[in-house]
Amino acid sequence: MTYKNWWYTEGSEIRPLPNEDIEEFAKRITEIAWSNGQYKEREACAKIVELNADACRSDGVAQIIIKSNAEAIRGRGEA
Repeated sequence: MTYKNWWYTEGSEIRPLPNEDIEEFAKRITEIAWSNGQYKEREACAKIVELNADACRSDGVAQIIIKSNAEAIRGRGEA
């Protein structure tokens, strides 16, 4: 989905909640955006690790390095 499509189907409907001031509204929306960005980053990182692991299955040293990197990434909560 493109941003333009998202905006017309969902984004343009975002409104402050009853009794929510503009600062609270901005905080709520940016928290959602921040969370979605972190999710996308973790998802992309996991995919890179997966693709690299598949490409290097026959190379034992590469497998160890990729596995180690994947574990480090997951340990940081990035994948």
